[in-house]
Amino acid sequence: IEKNEKFYENHLLEAETYVGGYVECINNGAYRADIPTSFKLKNNKIEETIDNVNKIIKFFVEVESNMNFNEVLNLKEISSNIEDQLLMLLESVNNSPNQTIERTPLIYHVDVASMYPNIILTNRLQPTAIVDEKKCSHCLFNDPINRCQRNLGWEWRGSYYPLSTNELISIKASTSNETQYISAIKQFSQKHYKCNTKTVTLYKENTVCMRENSFYVDTIRSFRDLRYSYKELAKNFYKKADIARNEGNHEKANEGNTLGVLYDSLQLAHKIILNSFYGYVMKKGARWYSMEMAGMVTHTGAKIIQASREVLDALGKPLELDTDGIWTLLPQGFPEKFKINLSNGKSIYLNFVCSLLNWTINERFCNDQYQELIINENKYLTRREMTIFFELDGPYRAMIIPASKEENKKLKKRYVVFNKEGKISEIKGFEIKRRGELGIIKIFQSEIFSQY
Repeated sequence: IEKNEKFYENHLLEAETYVGGYVECINNGAYRADIPTSFKLKNNKIEETIDNVNKIIKFFVEVESNMNFNEVLNLKEISSNIEDQLLMLLESVNNSPNQTIERTPLIYHVDVASMYPNIILTNRLQPTAIVDEKKCSHCLFNDPINRCQRNLGWEWRGSYYPLSTNELISIKASTSNETQYISAIKQFSQKHYKCNTKTVTLYKENTVCMRENSFYVDTIRSFRDLRYSYKELAKNFYKKADIARNEGNHEKANEGNTLGVLYDSLQLAHKIILNSFYGYVMKKGARWYSMEMAGMVTHTGAKIIQASREVLDALGKPLELDTDGIWTLLPQGFPEKFKINLSNGKSIYLNFVCSLLNWTINERFCNDQYQELIINENKYLTRREMTIFFELDGPYRAMIIPASKEENKKLKKRYVVFNKEGKISEIKGFEIKRRGELGIIKIFQSEIFSQY
């Protein structure tokens, strides 16, 4: 047996990796904003949400908007409006059989902005920061009082040959090269164990050092902040172009549109670079390859989406889980958007369901061990860090998720969404979008979609 061969419980590993992002189709069908659908809501979750309305508003003002909560002028009005809407919803649920109500749906998409980069930043994840007891034993800061060791979980998946060690040694002795060796193992496995390999998934935990040189996260933060600034500039220039167009000033409209396209291109380029910081560590052969770090990122992302799904299951009807977001229905009458006035003359807008999800995941996934080196004082400052926030898109006019031809199976990443104007806003998995598909299928789908 070669030294570089890896084993799982004395079985030779054929391959090992980590469990990636979580994707699931929960409900299929055709949903429209003007056609009622059934919602099975949980009254205890509605009551819990009512009790926490002020906390959610405070979280939105202080954490999401970085404003002073004491400057809010219309707190009582906003909280009363939200509570009244939730109470009306609760009354409908209590008066309905099996807590099921019929309402026209609000079709929303909630997704985490730059999910994987922000998971890396929140947890100070770096390939060089994945440590073990041996490495920590040589560190000057190896003391529980420093709180510099943060344990994070991930899921390991391995495929192994079912042969025993003795059987492997016997096969090794009878073969002359690696190709023959692997071929003989597969044949033996198929003959005696009726399979080539077996697969196992294990939950693992590794330690992340909170005091490792922060070159990796600092670089990601720089690219992320640049992307956000370009995104905001693109939004502002598109807005100026619309205003100029409405005023009949076509020269300014063209200028605004050109600059909007420029900054939109820059933010998309930075988005690709940002995502490559995760993609890099999962590539075998890369200088800073780290299966553990890649696994921690995807595992944390999946847990965030699943925790949010639990909330939406109780208050609405989730349709599709993406790697970084959820397509969901909320019943008509659920609190939506509210204008919060501040004493400094500014106004901020609260999307209630979005802030509800952000408030829910904040405590569970916030890193209270984040440490930053204060160079002038030569010491580390420990603080809370949480940059993972949901954004809200919608409401939309319609969403279609086709059923599978196979029984008890749902199709992932196959849906079409229409905006309020009736135009396709997003489409995934359909032949109309693919190259090389039959023209008649594309024509048929385009004619069907136009009816929605």
